[in-house]
Amino acid sequence: MHLHQLKVRNLASLRGEHIIEFETLAGQDLFAITGETGAGKSTILNAISLALYGRVYKSQVTQSDLVTLGEKEAHIELRFSVRGVSYLAQFTISVRKKNGEPIPKPAAKRAFLSIATDETSTVRDIKEIQETIGLDFDQFSKCVILNQGEFARFLTAGFAERRDILEHLYPSDNLETVGGLAKQKFESVQERLKRLDGQVQDISEETLFDVEAARQTEMKWQKAHEATQEKLKTLRPWAQAILDLKTFAQKHREAQEKLAGQEAALKIRTDEYNLTMTAWRTHQAEVESFEARLENERPNHEAMDAEARALQIALTTWNEQNKKKTEDAARLEREERRHRQLSEDVTSATAALQKLALERHWKTAGDLESIDWVAWEKFQRETPLLEQQLDQLQETLKTMTDKGCELAAEESKLQVE
Repeated sequence: MHLHQLKVRNLASLRGEHIIEFETLAGQDLFAITGETGAGKSTILNAISLALYGRVYKSQVTQSDLVTLGEKEAHIELRFSVRGVSYLAQFTISVRKKNGEPIPKPAAKRAFLSIATDETSTVRDIKEIQETIGLDFDQFSKCVILNQGEFARFLTAGFAERRDILEHLYPSDNLETVGGLAKQKFESVQERLKRLDGQVQDISEETLFDVEAARQTEMKWQKAHEATQEKLKTLRPWAQAILDLKTFAQKHREAQEKLAGQEAALKIRTDEYNLTMTAWRTHQAEVESFEARLENERPNHEAMDAEARALQIALTTWNEQNKKKTEDAARLEREERRHRQLSEDVTSATAALQKLALERHWKTAGDLESIDWVAWEKFQRETPLLEQQLDQLQETLKTMTDKGCELAAEESKLQVE
């Protein structure tokens, strides 16, 4: 049996999908699966057992324990070959429904397929896995997946049980070859034994005495060996203590290395924290400085606000004055038109008065006979009235001229402001 690929998803401590390509280890005579406690070393072996037999060697492990905590489903695919034929074993178990509710009694789903050279697959009965591999689960656990503390079970198993395992592991032709080699070895040992027996028969009596002396020496050495063994029994606890101490020292060194790594990580985190705190303090100082400047500038801001309000009031006043100026300008324009009209009237009245004066100058005593007395009486009646109207017009013209000057002065003042 040759393992080619193991694909695991959400099995125990192996969260997510993991793929092991055993083909990359094909040229290695020996390799090890290493890692810290809980890293998933035993989980890899359990994945192989689950894919092939749907069981693990620990009977107390439940189906729910196989799925990674918080996940809904675990899935395993094992691709292997036996005698040149490729196979695919699958194992799937769901512990939660699609809505997240737990399944009271989770049941695993298994599949067994044979893979042709063109990668086409044929579904086979799941029970054929044991027949294909040639081992049941107990035999597989003893000689292939040797779990911790279980190696001695294979070594201490009875002859019949070990023979059954070996017969399943080795084809019949391999057993015949091994049997032939064992027979040749047995015959070689018998031949050597016969030669030794012949050499013993040829030993002389003198040689026997040498043998007796050798036996005495051997007995001495035996006693010395027994004494040494007693000393070893006494020293064995100390040796065990030394081994335990070495183990403890190794663990202590590993713990120190781990602690050193954690201290280095803690130092990095501490440095990052200190940098963060320094930046925060700098920012806090800047904030406090800004707040202090803001507090110092508050009177200026209040003064500026007051000035802005005053400017607003002044602007409002100016707008009102500007509006008034516009109204006054319109009124001034009207008055100017009226003033022009009055000027024209005054001019007309003056011309009329001058004409009347000429007429009155011309009407001398020498001309009394030619005087139009009706017109003269009319002139006498209208002259005081025209003079009165002329005086009024001149007074109104003077008043309007003064008012126009005042309005012009106010306009110049507003333009300066």
